[in-house]
Amino acid sequence: MKKLMALMVVSVLTAGAVFAQVSLGGDVSSFFIPFRSTIDPDGKVKSTAAVQDSFGGPDLNTSIYIKGVSDLAGFNFTLRAAYGDGSAGGAQTVRARPDMYVWIQPHNILKLSFGTMTDSTLAGTVGASNFAPYVLDPGKADRLELGDSQFNIFTQFNPNAEGNKDGNSNLYAPAVSAAAMITLTPVEGLFIGAFIAPELEGINGTGLGSGTDGDFYDVERIYKNLQFGVGYTIPNIGLARAQYIGWRNVVELAFQLTMIENLNMDFGVKIPWMGDDSKNDAINYKKHRDYQFSLGTDYTAGEFNFMCRVDTAFNGYNGNEGDLQYYDTLNGLDLLVYAAPSYNLGFAKAGLDLGFEYRGVDKRSGEDVENTDGMQFGAGLWLERAFGAGVLKGGVTGRFPLEWQGKEQNTDIFIPIMLSISL
Repeated sequence: MKKLMALMVVSVLTAGAVFAQVSLGGDVSSFFIPFRSTIDPDGKVKSTAAVQDSFGGPDLNTSIYIKGVSDLAGFNFTLRAAYGDGSAGGAQTVRARPDMYVWIQPHNILKLSFGTMTDSTLAGTVGASNFAPYVLDPGKADRLELGDSQFNIFTQFNPNAEGNKDGNSNLYAPAVSAAAMITLTPVEGLFIGAFIAPELEGINGTGLGSGTDGDFYDVERIYKNLQFGVGYTIPNIGLARAQYIGWRNVVELAFQLTMIENLNMDFGVKIPWMGDDSKNDAINYKKHRDYQFSLGTDYTAGEFNFMCRVDTAFNGYNGNEGDLQYYDTLNGLDLLVYAAPSYNLGFAKAGLDLGFEYRGVDKRSGEDVENTDGMQFGAGLWLERAFGAGVLKGGVTGRFPLEWQGKEQNTDIFIPIMLSISL
């Protein structure tokens, strides 16, 4: 760790001599749960407490970045770390991932970036409440995003840099070791982006290297799995966009309406197709993900704000005989509804979270598959106040007993307290 800190300091000092501007910043967030009461279907009560991130994983999430920028070139180094991930070796375990890329703008309409990066220029614009994981169980989210629910509307470039390895899920994303991103802005309001990743964990596999350098992978597979998107801002109306995501075999279309004062409305559609290129491509072979429709709205009137979203996914299909657990299965409807109205009281903001998810029954060879349907519901009340660069938010939330995939669910009552700092 000392060597890493020394390297970061040297990088900042060296960059300062070359770039017009060097900046250092970051953000940190954590949740303290002083009380959680879990009541099982038989009435047995268990009371616990925890310190965790918003998805019940590491105790503390942080992101530290160093950026160097001139008029036509720059670099970005971001170290994302999580403390106490519960892995072997005890609680004091640090899990870290650096994201690094360089960029250059050889022409005012062209930008080239090489390394590992994400880009949300075209992404969905109506997201989730940061209390959502205490209202609905995130462990059940395998077809629709709960935490980054803006991506249900339209996915960012490089959907999940750390990867999501479930090939049967709509949320599948390979871990990206290295990529190139090319963006064009040929006319005002038009954005064109291509994300090309030669090293995709779970797609490239092993044994595809060339010569002594294992970086080289099959070019046909690389470009088949690229991500390509286009967006155009219509003045005083909104933003239209479309994209192709090769590693998911899906096309996405979305439109953000901005013409109505104080209202942001974003609508997205995802259209998959069957993958049948090769049995070697286990991620997409004889599979297509769900069709998806999502609508998010965010409306402000004076001190009142209302955020609401509806997400749907349905008719995903797996025809891969080698995947026996899911073979010949047609997904039922997955419907997720979430609302978070809030009001600024002056000294703090008060809000209410309401979430509901319905999962319809799957079908296999035309017959209903038992224990594949279900419902979950939750609600919460909270207060939030900013203190300089920090935010303190606390409240009471509950997940209530509905049946999920053939099992009656626990009742969970949480008292979550969130601290978030951004510098």
